[in-house]
Amino acid sequence: MDLGERIKYLRTSQGMTLEEVGDAVGVGKSTVRKWESGQIANMRRDKIALVAKALHVTPSYLMGWDEISDNLGSDTPAAKKLREVKSQLKSPMIDEMVNAMQRMTLKEQRKMVDVGKALFPERFKDDTKE
Repeated sequence: MDLGERIKYLRTSQGMTLEEVGDAVGVGKSTVRKWESGQIANMRRDKIALVAKALHVTPSYLMGWDEISDNLGSDTPAAKKLREVKSQLKSPMIDEMVNAMQRMTLKEQRKMVDVGKALFPERFKDDTKE
């Protein structure tokens, strides 16, 4: 997957529009479309960093240098909970669940956390507002 495909995949999987990404980066939606299509192949480093932040990934993941499994750096509530669960329970099943959740959209991740809260309220009693 090249840079443009990765941007488009991450944007659409998170339910973001071209305009939302463009606004976060400070460019127009047509520029984001050109990045995704490969019409603009050489992105400036500052724009790569801003796109990565908008899409909740690291710049190195966006560039294809890191795998998504190394990309738990996001500060979203779901990512924080994933890191906590992963550190507490080391097992192949937990790793598989973490990898599956990383492929989900933020909306889907939040639903999973809500299900977890309903099933295991005692594990979430210390959570702050998300």
